[in-house]
Amino acid sequence: MIYSIIIPVYNSEETLEKLITEISKNIRLFSQSYEIILVDDCSIDGSYEKLKNLKKKDKRIKLYRNRLNIGQHKSIQLGLIRAKGKKMFVMDCDLQDDPKYFSKFINKYNKNKNTVVGLANKKSYNKGFLSYIFWSLLNFISKKKFYLNITTFALIPLIDVKKIIKSKNFILLYGELVINNINIDFINIVKKERKNGTSGYNFIKCLLMGFNIFWRYL
Repeated sequence: MIYSIIIPVYNSEETLEKLITEISKNIRLFSQSYEIILVDDCSIDGSYEKLKNLKKKDKRIKLYRNRLNIGQHKSIQLGLIRAKGKKMFVMDCDLQDDPKYFSKFINKYNKNKNTVVGLANKKSYNKGFLSYIFWSLLNFISKKKFYLNITTFALIPLIDVKKIIKSKNFILLYGELVINNINIDFINIVKKERKNGTSGYNFIKCLLMGFNIFWRYL
């Protein structure tokens, strides 16, 4: 297996079919050896039923569902653990991460064989004031570099995945890459606006995640 595409899913029923179509179209430009790993994080809409129907149509889809809502990044960790690819894409389920960038990730990876992470360009970087203060403070205090416009869209080789999946406190994908001293290259991407689906982050979840990030990555 060459590529695994890991996608945490939450309340994105209306985007899933198009997402799978776009992923398949773009990854097949590079390889027919791939799998799509979808981890449903206890969606409360029709996402899981939609995923089951899509799985019946495409044998490359591997579907899992969390018993409890555990959050985006822990779902990513579970997807990485189950993946069999030599290189693993991680992306969002709501089409904000465009599969057309697979080519850009792969070309960048082929230069140095490092993990590649997407940075949202200024036009698509739309963090609120409190979020801006949080990431700026973390970047100032931490010995590690935390970019304000970091995304979860990434291409990670198996050798690096093995270093991060054993973490018992997997709070943030990029944070795990950083504290494990993974060599990272970056590419600029345009993060699309969410047209359908709902965010899995409410105020309380954002607050708790913020505390956990400070505790884990300082």
